[in-house]
Amino acid sequence: MIEILIAMFIFAIIITTVFGSYRGTAEQIERVSKDRYLVEMGRNCIDRITRDLLAVWVVQSPEYQPPGINSDPDPYRVAGEDDSVDNLFYTRLQFTSLAHLPIRPSRSFGIARIVYYVQSDENGMHRLFRSDRLFPYGRFEEDPMDPVLCTHVHALSFTFYDSDGEPHEEWNSESESVKYATPAAVEIRLELGDGESTQIFKTRVNLPVRREKIENGV
Repeated sequence: MIEILIAMFIFAIIITTVFGSYRGTAEQIERVSKDRYLVEMGRNCIDRITRDLLAVWVVQSPEYQPPGINSDPDPYRVAGEDDSVDNLFYTRLQFTSLAHLPIRPSRSFGIARIVYYVQSDENGMHRLFRSDRLFPYGRFEEDPMDPVLCTHVHALSFTFYDSDGEPHEEWNSESESVKYATPAAVEIRLELGDGESTQIFKTRVNLPVRREKIENGV
């Protein structure tokens, strides 16, 4: 009887050890799978934003004129500003681009107004949306039918660089503060996380075209 009890005790130890190793391996595989999902999603998101920026459309002088007192804002403006979502701040970016993706029934090509913005869903998860509209654009409104580029967004910021290489946290090409110029480069920083780990993605895009500063309306 004692020998049987000892054998059962040893067997229980072996089973417990094997089960613990299996459970640890399974958890590690699940963690790696989740991290890979975040990495692939983040890379695809950064790639899409980069492609849109590399196809940016800018109206040059003398066709472009600085805004007057009662004039409408430039429909092709570049604007990046802070946007609050659940007391967290993200950068909302708007610009026009030739990288139109015809998701809804529409023309397959043209100058599109692209807007990147973050919204939270009913579970409090923050998602990055991409709005894509062909001219005439109308007033921008967040639309739940816009494509979601990525989920689990912890942070999204854009840094704008002028022609002198100076960084700016915000940008408005309709503003006299930047002499009505468009940025020379845009740096993207995206952070994704699922509560257990985070993945940070960062890149800088040199814009192929830009509008130089306009001094004294010229």
